[in-house]
Amino acid sequence: MTLDTIISDGTEFKLGCTPPDSFPTNHTAFADAFPGEMLTLDQIREALTGKPSLWGRRQRFSGPTYVRNQKQFGSCNGWAVALRLARLRELRGEPYVGLSGADAYSQMNGGRDNGSVLSDAVKVCFNGIAPESLVPYDHIYTRQISAEAVASRARFRGFKEFAVDTELELASALVAGRLGVIAVHVTNAFTSQDGNGINGTGNGPGNHSVGCDDIRMQPDGTLNFDMSNEWGTEFCSGGYSWLTWNRHLRETVKNHRFFILVSTQDDPGDDSAPPVAA
Repeated sequence: MTLDTIISDGTEFKLGCTPPDSFPTNHTAFADAFPGEMLTLDQIREALTGKPSLWGRRQRFSGPTYVRNQKQFGSCNGWAVALRLARLRELRGEPYVGLSGADAYSQMNGGRDNGSVLSDAVKVCFNGIAPESLVPYDHIYTRQISAEAVASRARFRGFKEFAVDTELELASALVAGRLGVIAVHVTNAFTSQDGNGINGTGNGPGNHSVGCDDIRMQPDGTLNFDMSNEWGTEFCSGGYSWLTWNRHLRETVKNHRFFILVSTQDDPGDDSAPPVAA
C-alpha cells in the first residue's frame, strides 16, 4: 500500500493513519469507564460559555518544544500519542520530557514506513515511549533504537486507553481535562482555515492522526475541538486548528475510533517530589 501525501510549507508529509482490517472493538468505552464524567450537551455548553477555550492548552503548549514535526515519515500515529503522553506528564506536575514519536512509530510499523493503525498506536503508551533525545525523528525502525532508548521506555508510560465514539463522549472527556487522539481526513484544504480558525478540510474515511487537547463553543452553540498537529509550528495557527464534529470527525470515527488518554504512570527514574494531580 502506498500512503497518500500532501505538501505543506515545502515539506511532503505522508498521511500514515491507515484503516484497521476490522473495526477495533476490544477497547473499553470512555462512557462506560467514567460514567460520572459524562455530561449532557447543555452541561458542556454551560462549562464553555464565555471562554475562548476551556483550558487554554494551545497557549500552554505552544512553540517548538511542544509542537513537533514528523517530517517526511508516515509517523503521525507515533507523534500523536507521544505528545499526548508527554503533555499528560507535565499536567500531572512531572518535569516535561519530550517523548519521541519516532520511537512510538517504530513499535507499530512492522519495519516499514507504511503508516500504522490508530488503535495500535494508543497501546504503545502502556509499553512506554523513549525521549526524543534518544530517538530522533528519523529513527523509525527497531534496528535504529539503542538499548538505552529501549530501557528508558519503562520511565515514560501511560495507563489504559479508552475509546470514544460520539461527539458527546469526546466533549465530556475534554471538559474533564482528558487528552484525545483522533483521526482526520486530510485534503488539499487541510493547511487552510477560516476567519474563526476552523480548519478547511472536511469529512472522509481518515488518513492522518492528531491530538485533541481542548474545546470551545461558537456563538451558535457548535462545539469546536482543538486539533494539535505534528507538522511543526508553521501549520495553521502555531501547529493548531479547530475542528467540528459534523464537518470533520463524523465520518472518520466510523473507521478508526478515537481514544482518550487519562493519566501517566509514575516515573521510576525521577527522584523529585511526587507530582500533584492537575
